[in-house]
Amino acid sequence: MTAAPVTVTSAPIAYSLDTSVPHRDIAQLAGPAKTGAYVLGLTKARFNTRITYRATVLMDKQTQQECLLPSITVSLSYPSVVVYIGREFPEGSCGYREVLVHELQHVQAFQTHLAELESNVRQAMNERFSKPVYGAAGQTLGMLAQEVSATWKPFILAEQRKVAELQKVIDTPEESRRVVRSCGGEVRKAILETRAEPQPRNDPGE
Repeated sequence: MTAAPVTVTSAPIAYSLDTSVPHRDIAQLAGPAKTGAYVLGLTKARFNTRITYRATVLMDKQTQQECLLPSITVSLSYPSVVVYIGREFPEGSCGYREVLVHELQHVQAFQTHLAELESNVRQAMNERFSKPVYGAAGQTLGMLAQEVSATWKPFILAEQRKVAELQKVIDTPEESRRVVRSCGGEVRKAILETRAEPQPRNDPGE
């Protein structure tokens, strides 16, 4: 059995917790659309992909054409996943647990989509590179490098961004209201107390 020309791997997601940021500042980390909103926690993830390759080049001396047989390795990972929980919710409190449970749904969504991404990339690239790359003498390696850079890296990044749709399903208005109203009013009370505090002049929420 001939080995597949493309190997795709992904690393399990590991996350770190940051409980040092007030929820008002977490809203700013979430982006302009969330400024002033009740953002009690946030999961921020950085994606990385690396594509390496080697190739066997065969030369047809009569036609001066090259036949390149690539062997490509693609790695997919989230090297940084940070779960923020508003510092108004001490570790062990009901509010802390509710926010953490919600944010871990986002972590799981990244993990679920990563498995789908790995499968989709593997299928698409193996279909493409199951056939040799043909070109003029001395040009096929450059052609492969150009294709990887101009076609496959953008393809992978576009596929990765589809995880946003999974995240939207988690962040429904109903789920937001549920978290805010949880813990017998503890979460809502913490929000109202911080909203009553004086804010810096340069706070975009002012």
